[in-house]
Amino acid sequence: MKNLPAFPQQFNGTSEPSLSGLRMRDYFAAKAMQGLISSHWCEEARVLSPKLGASELAEDAYIMADAMLKAGAK
Repeated sequence: MKNLPAFPQQFNGTSEPSLSGLRMRDYFAAKAMQGLISSHWCEEARVLSPKLGASELAEDAYIMADAMLKAGAK
């Protein structure tokens, strides 16, 4: 499972990609979070447990991101 840069760019005029910036795991988590929010995850989760909130949403987004990285490594 590689967590490479999401948008690598050339560094100092070489062909080597820069290793700084947004990582694939964070990029995938952000996309997963958008999907969770647009699918009313928050509303449905609060029906099950009123204590669920942003922390649980973020955890679920990263669980999905990790699964995407693992699937991409196959």
